[in-house]
Amino acid sequence: MKKMLLVLALFSLVASGLLASEARIDGLGLGNAAWMVQDDFLAYKYFPQMVSQYPDLAVGEMTTVSSNGYINLPFSSGVVGLLANMPTFSLIAPNINGSGAIYSMGNMGFGLSYGSANSKTLDGAVVNNTDGSYTSNHSYNIGVFGGYTFDIKKNMPVDIGLDINIPSNYTHDDVTKDNTGATTAIGQTGTNGVEINLNGRTALPNDMLGYVNLGFTQENTLVLAKTFTGGTLTTHTEESTGDSIINIALGGSKTIKAGGFNIYLGVQPSFNMNNSLESNQNKLTGANLAGNGNSTDINTINLPVFAGVEGKINDTWTVRGGVNKAVWGITSTTTVVKAANGNVTTNTTVDSTTSDAPVMALGITGVFGGITIDADVNTAMLTNGPYFLTGEQTPNFISEIAITYGWK
Repeated sequence: MKKMLLVLALFSLVASGLLASEARIDGLGLGNAAWMVQDDFLAYKYFPQMVSQYPDLAVGEMTTVSSNGYINLPFSSGVVGLLANMPTFSLIAPNINGSGAIYSMGNMGFGLSYGSANSKTLDGAVVNNTDGSYTSNHSYNIGVFGGYTFDIKKNMPVDIGLDINIPSNYTHDDVTKDNTGATTAIGQTGTNGVEINLNGRTALPNDMLGYVNLGFTQENTLVLAKTFTGGTLTTHTEESTGDSIINIALGGSKTIKAGGFNIYLGVQPSFNMNNSLESNQNKLTGANLAGNGNSTDINTINLPVFAGVEGKINDTWTVRGGVNKAVWGITSTTTVVKAANGNVTTNTTVDSTTSDAPVMALGITGVFGGITIDADVNTAMLTNGPYFLTGEQTPNFISEIAITYGWK
């Protein structure tokens, strides 16, 4: 009976348009604090074990710069061999060039994702004895993620999610040829590394939530430049930059229900440490180039606050809005510059920020049978004045849209 009530409750969420698409999160002004809303958006982004709570569901989203979607399907017992506890299987498309899958078994879930993209651009012919060059781009992304939910005590569940991502390994090749077809120059830029994010969230009394994020990123960028004369390598330089980034974020929020409206209030202080180290060399001679050994350390503390509200106008339409603002922030930057003569110069600056303008958000949801449409309104249409008087290009009224379909 409890299981049947849970299923009915989930389908009532689909019917009421309260599933958390990315468009809904952004329409509430919670883009950097999605954890404040306990819905299926978190299953895709943060806590894959939650997928099993939202079966029979398809979501597609599109913005001006990207698109993604996913579909959740419950499998019968035994279909996936050892995972015979009636898991939910979710296919995901993080972007137009990517895909992945999630298995979720109640309190536990895990998944994989992969994306790649390749392109080549010609600037004049590079054959037939004609001068020219070409640029090729290659990128891929591999992700491994998992999550687990457990109870500290009654009515206090804890969600844990771990995401390990190997991004970009992106290569950019510029090759120039002369009128004989011989290569005269090659330029290469490659970026690779690893991203690790650990997310934790717990329900607290009085409709409150607690949140923590621990993130680590190691990124290496390598720039190679070669020139050739008569087929002989004449210059070969290698410039690399290694970045190590540690981010710690804490959060607390409260949901207030008043008169048919949900009000979300939250705060998310964060601390970010970014260390960057350069290594530049002439590969032909083995000599160091200018900037070799230069380093930059940037430490930042931010204190943003979030407020969002949404409520139903009628059975079809729900409206929402929100605002977020960094009420205080401080950044300390230390640079170390090593000159060719061996002299070292160290400089430290401290900047405090308290006057950032608030970021406004608006959104609307329409429910039409089993289909829910969430739209994030482009607030530039409202805050930047009448474009038809200034002659500026009118931006899109809708900056993001999501379509969710739930079936029984």
